[in-house]
Amino acid sequence: MDGAGNTIINQNPRRGTSGLRRCLGTLAVLGVAAPVALAAMAGPADAAQPAFGHVATIYLPGAAGDVYAQAVAVDSDTNRIYAANSLGNDIVVIDGKTDKIVANIKGVKGPEDVAVDQATDTIYTANIGPAIRPGSVSVVSGVTHKLTATIKVGQYPQGIAVNPATGTVYVANLGNGTPSSGSVSVINGATSTVTGKIAIKVPLFVAANPVTNTVYISAFGHQGVVAVDGATDKITATIPRRKIVESVAVDQATDQVYTAYPWMGKIDGKTNTWLGSLPFPVNINPQSVAVDAATGRVYGADGPSGAVSVVNG
Repeated sequence: MDGAGNTIINQNPRRGTSGLRRCLGTLAVLGVAAPVALAAMAGPADAAQPAFGHVATIYLPGAAGDVYAQAVAVDSDTNRIYAANSLGNDIVVIDGKTDKIVANIKGVKGPEDVAVDQATDTIYTANIGPAIRPGSVSVVSGVTHKLTATIKVGQYPQGIAVNPATGTVYVANLGNGTPSSGSVSVINGATSTVTGKIAIKVPLFVAANPVTNTVYISAFGHQGVVAVDGATDKITATIPRRKIVESVAVDQATDQVYTAYPWMGKIDGKTNTWLGSLPFPVNINPQSVAVDAATGRVYGADGPSGAVSVVNG
């Protein structure tokens, strides 16, 4: 425990560049200059808000240089947390009750994001493709931890989410980085086939609320978070942000949307209004966020540190 009585599991001193720098590095490869990107998000500072209650910090296993806590997802039914290690090409499975690592899923290459369908106990990862080639989605059984399918999607997939009520999987494809590029692939989870595409400008990450059938997409080209009707695939609202929002997650129990980087923040899903920014604890800047609707816990993945932080939302 630390001085405040918080649990620190598998403590490792690894630290590195922030999630934002990694995101901007990807955009730079695609031809988008970092100063321009930051300037586009300039605006008045957010009002200070109290921090969440820190519960635990879990470090992914592996040697320095082989670990990058790229993304995190939660299965509220099984109380399992899945952390994508993009450098180790694997998914680390964490027991949400004990905050202990219980398994390691191999066979995924360069996972950028991870999602889970609680209805079918299926895990999905968005995998970035080499150079300008299309990326892919790996489909993994949550029971056997075996790869069951691979689905080709768009260029540079960054984020993935699933609506367990409809069995629909959404993949945010960054595209080539130009202002009009990018899309969100729509996949039928039952058949593992792409059934449609939503035109979103430079999307980064995506989340779905199965109760309202609303899809939330952090979109660089829209300078904020875009809300999409899952029934029509049409944009219904845009919540502007002055900072780049790397990740989004939905608490379906409260209809609140959480965002990551450089601060944890909240959006009211009923009104699509920004509720404020909340600094994440223990000097960790999560670039990916997931919410356990059953426990109210929020999980943040902190990239190069190899850490998954757990807080009470």
